[in-house]
Amino acid sequence: MKYGSVFLVLAILLAACASTGGEDTAADEPSGQTAPLSAGDYLDRGIQHAGHGEYDQAVADFTEAIKLDPNLSAAYVLRGRALCAGASRVSSVEADFSAVVAYSTGGHAGAEQARAYDQAIADFTQALTLDPDNAAVYRERGTAYAEKGDYDKAIEDYEAALRISPTNSNASWPLEELLRRLQAQRETP
Repeated sequence: MKYGSVFLVLAILLAACASTGGEDTAADEPSGQTAPLSAGDYLDRGIQHAGHGEYDQAVADFTEAIKLDPNLSAAYVLRGRALCAGASRVSSVEADFSAVVAYSTGGHAGAEQARAYDQAIADFTQALTLDPDNAAVYRERGTAYAEKGDYDKAIEDYEAALRISPTNSNASWPLEELLRRLQAQRETP
C-alpha cells in the first residue's frame, strides 16, 4: 500500500472522528471559491491536499484547524503525518521500511528532514497529550523517530503502542523490522 494511500485512509478515519458537526459557515471569496472557516473545513481540505501529495498545503490547512480548535487531536496527527510524508517521500513504507530507517545519510535524516520530523514528533506528542491511549499515534511518533535516526525513542514508542494494543500488527511490524535491522548492523563488520 502506498504511503499516500495509508495517509488518506488514516486521514478519513480521523476526520470522521473529529467531525465538527456544525452548520456550513463557508463564505464566498472574491475568486468565487468557498473559503473554509471551521476547523472541520480545514481538516477536510487538508486531507484532500494530502491525498494528492500536496503536503505543504495540507500542513497549512491542518495548522489553521489547530488555530481554530487547539484541542483537536486529529489535526495534530494529520499535520504530523503530512510533515513526515513530505520529508521522507518514501513511496511504500510497508514494502520498504528499510528505506525509511536508512533514508538520507546512513539512517539519519538531513537537516531539513530532521526539522520536519522534529515538528511531526511535537505534533504527535501534543496529540498524545490530548489522547494518551492512542496506540496509532505512538506508532506514528515511533516511525518519525526511526526516520530521524533516533532508534531508542522509536523502540520506546513502538513498545508503548503494543502495551496499549498488544495484538496490533501495525505496531509490531515496525518494531520487529527496526530491531532486525539494528541487529544486522551490529553483526556487520
